[in-house]
Amino acid sequence: MTPRFGRRLLGFALALSLLLHLSGLFGELALAWWARPSADATPLRKATQKLAAQELDDETTRPAGLAGVKPADKQVVYLRPLAELMPPKPVAPPPAATPKPASRPKPRPVKVVASAPVATPAVAGAAVGSAVATAAASMPASAPALAAASKPAAAVSTEATRTVHASAPAGLGKQAKAFPKKVEITYVYGVFPVRMTWRVDQGDYRLKLAGSLFGRTRLIESVGTVGKDGVVPQRFSDYKDDKLLNEATFDWDAKTVTLNDKGNLKTADISPGDQDLFSAAFQFALQGAKMKNFTFAMVSGRKLYPEVAFEIRGETTLRLGDQHVDVILLHGEFEDRIFDFWLAPQWNNMPVRIQLTLGKDSSSFDILANAITINGEQVLKPLSSTNGTVDRNNPQLR
Repeated sequence: MTPRFGRRLLGFALALSLLLHLSGLFGELALAWWARPSADATPLRKATQKLAAQELDDETTRPAGLAGVKPADKQVVYLRPLAELMPPKPVAPPPAATPKPASRPKPRPVKVVASAPVATPAVAGAAVGSAVATAAASMPASAPALAAASKPAAAVSTEATRTVHASAPAGLGKQAKAFPKKVEITYVYGVFPVRMTWRVDQGDYRLKLAGSLFGRTRLIESVGTVGKDGVVPQRFSDYKDDKLLNEATFDWDAKTVTLNDKGNLKTADISPGDQDLFSAAFQFALQGAKMKNFTFAMVSGRKLYPEVAFEIRGETTLRLGDQHVDVILLHGEFEDRIFDFWLAPQWNNMPVRIQLTLGKDSSSFDILANAITINGEQVLKPLSSTNGTVDRNNPQLR
């Protein structure tokens, strides 16, 4: 064996070892990348689904002082006739036909203390009803039954018909449309993992998109508020290896945004409803068809793209992780920039694919969901080679 051949053999062995190591490290991601849909494999059809508006849980926007306090599911109010609650009128004894019996101690008169003058019978009835409601609320569970047992059947029947049940406001029990407070989405970017996290706490949201490889990191973050107006970003920032590349700071009182591109500052005007590059996806997911205007500015840490007009281009089916998922494409354009958000109605309109083309001087990317967890429940699992052989040319996997 010549030295030259030996060096080649050693290099081949090292390369093979590295490939095997990377295969174990990125096996699922490489498989997902290989099975990713190509541009011509995602034909759009007329949308049959709607981006239903989501509902914010009360805990999402409740002030910190009321965190954890739950409204009553049911309130029971017992109403009784006013006559039953008034003190009995003294009744004169009948004329005595026989000698009076021995004198007995006179009963002590019942004193009625009024906290306020009784102006009208209606006011008096309201005050007494309130007192009865308070007393009924403090009764033990067996008290109403014991009280009913001591009354004539007719009185019980009459009182039963006057019992009022006040249920909780309609819609509190409907959790199907409640917008999630915790979401984790693992995307595939090439063969690299990118994790997006969405957290909501007492009206504030934090959205992170993070990736790392061999000690190099990238973090894009959006923070702001969420409420009746949807998602309202306050700050958008982009970090590389923990170093700030650019950021956008929103001042909604002044209706301006300050862009910081590597220390170069500039200010631009904004309008209510404007979004940053990633908060826009969650604004679409939360507001859905309730949005009055699908045209708004898109902001990165470097530029503001005014009046980006979005439209629903259609519906298609994507192979995501271990499932086929029907998604709706919202497409926006500004000059040569393209903003595509693919939303899954079955998962609270979550962005399962994001494609951004930001011009020749900016990075563009296409990230595809491979795993999704919503409020602690995993709804999408990664594609694994144990699920079977993947054929990229098979249209059934699109």
